[in-house]
Amino acid sequence: MTTRPRSRSLRTRLLVLVTAVLVCVCAAMALTTVFAQRAYLLGNLDNRVSDAMERNADGAALHPELTRDLAFLDEGGQPAGMLAARVDAEGNILSAAVVGHDAPPRSLTTAQTDALKGIAPDGSAHTRTVPGLGTYRVAALDASGIRVLTGLPMDDVLDTISGLVAVETGVAVAGLTAAGCVCAVVIRRQL
Repeated sequence: MTTRPRSRSLRTRLLVLVTAVLVCVCAAMALTTVFAQRAYLLGNLDNRVSDAMERNADGAALHPELTRDLAFLDEGGQPAGMLAARVDAEGNILSAAVVGHDAPPRSLTTAQTDALKGIAPDGSAHTRTVPGLGTYRVAALDASGIRVLTGLPMDDVLDTISGLVAVETGVAVAGLTAAGCVCAVVIRRQL
C-alpha cells in the first residue's frame, strides 16, 4: 500500500489564499501610490526647471555676444544647487556652473559637464546623475540662437519617494500581520 502525502488542511489553504490576495492588493496600492506621487513631484520639478531655464535664457539674452557668460547666475533668487550652462550649436558645453548656498557660483568640472552632454535644446526634461552633485532634472533651450541648459537637484523628490516607500512598507506589514491574525481566528472558528 502506497502512502499519499498528507494534503494541507482547508484552514491552511484558506489562510494562504487570503494572505496572498491581501499581499497582491497591498502591493498594487503601494505601487500605484508611489508612481502617482513620483509623477506629481517630477511634474512640479519639471515646471520649476522650465521656469528657471526661461529666466536663464532671458538673462543670457542680455549679452548674446558673450557665449561663455554665466553672469545671469549672479542675479538674486537663483535656487541653491541649480546648475546652468551655455551650449553651442553642436551641443557642446561652453561654460557651466552650480549655484551654492550663500556662495558665488562654482564652475563644473570636466566630469560633471560630461554628464550633461547630449541634451537636445528642445525644453524637455531629462534625469542625469552629475558626479559629486547628485541626481538632477535638466533641460536645455534654444532661444533665438542663445542656448542654455538648466538643472535642479532631485534630492527632495528622491527623499520623498524613499520616505513614502518606507511608510507604505511599514503600514503594509502591520496591516497584513493584523489581517492574517484576524483571518486565522475567523477561519478557525468557522471551520
